[in-house]
Amino acid sequence: MKRSIFIIIGIIIVLILLAVWIYVLFFGNPKNLEEAFNRFGFGDTTDTTIIEEPIIEEEENPVVDVNSEEKLRQLTTKPVIGYQEVRFSTTSKPTIYFVEAGTGHIFSIDLNSGEEKRVSGTTIPNSYNAAITPNGEYVIIQSGSGSSKKNTLGKIENGSLSSVVLNENINNLKASLDNTFLYYSKTSFSSVGKEFFPISNVYETLFTVPFRETTVVWGNTKGNSHYIYPKTAGRLEGFLYKSTNGTLTRTPVDGFGLSAIANDENIIFSKNNNGDYRSYVNKSDSINHLTSPINVLPEKCTFDRTIIYTAYCAQSVGEFNESYPDTWYAGEVTFADKIWKVNLNSLGASILIDTQRTTGRNLDIININNSGDGNNLYFQNKLDNSLWLFELN
Repeated sequence: MKRSIFIIIGIIIVLILLAVWIYVLFFGNPKNLEEAFNRFGFGDTTDTTIIEEPIIEEEENPVVDVNSEEKLRQLTTKPVIGYQEVRFSTTSKPTIYFVEAGTGHIFSIDLNSGEEKRVSGTTIPNSYNAAITPNGEYVIIQSGSGSSKKNTLGKIENGSLSSVVLNENINNLKASLDNTFLYYSKTSFSSVGKEFFPISNVYETLFTVPFRETTVVWGNTKGNSHYIYPKTAGRLEGFLYKSTNGTLTRTPVDGFGLSAIANDENIIFSKNNNGDYRSYVNKSDSINHLTSPINVLPEKCTFDRTIIYTAYCAQSVGEFNESYPDTWYAGEVTFADKIWKVNLNSLGASILIDTQRTTGRNLDIININNSGDGNNLYFQNKLDNSLWLFELN
């Protein structure tokens, strides 16, 4: 047989096989996976597992455990940028209002039932600081930064805020017991302390000091003494001024890294002293400085509402070098605080609770305040901005 015939027969066979392969490829596939696996003898491979749809329950108001036998209790898991004890009558049990960080939403916690409710769902993005009046009617919420910074005055009603943006440079904001707001504004060369009346939308000037970077220790009302000093820095020398009824005087308190808290009768202050950060007590009408029984950062202290010579301070036992308190402000060091009761007359101090031993967590306490009846302390944990309650009685 000729060689050309073999070649022709081979080509024909290849074409036939190619045609069969194309037919199988396009027309011979199994109709489903079950048929395909059956061809291999795998049997029935149908998945009979039932996946249940999640049940969506209606949202309920969370309840805080206010009836626990523990004296120290966490009130929120939400990060808080401002809180206030609110009383709607002289006989009612207090309610806690707080503002959530980032959203500006306002919540209440009934300290009798423990029920948490949202009292304002109005969103103010990038909220970072707030103050609420003790009657629970008005709030100022600070938000944004730089050119987008805003100060929003809101009236709390019907689950939302009736709000306006204030054209004011607000710093060191606090709500007074008279249901007004206290703050200072910066000018080119000074700081001006003011009281703002939310009902009438007017303000009154309280004092002026010749520096811009300022810390103000506000009294509870306009009529109380207010104390002013430059913002704390370890290498900066500070001087403490006192404003009473519009009159500004300099106190005998000064020092590098100065930090202070005071009421009408007593001053607790700390400063760098030969490489150590030390705390002192001073009567407001005296030039004598007495050594404090414990070293504290005064902003971690608050005075008792009813006993003017009693203070409550949060601090860990330890020595502080000249880098303090800068390292604490920068977050380079944190504390597992104990809560102390300090008698400013006898200069004695006693530990009320070791928060780490009690909770198993580090509580670096900030924004500490005494309740109106003197029975509770409220404070926040600097590490997560949660809100806590400690029963004194």
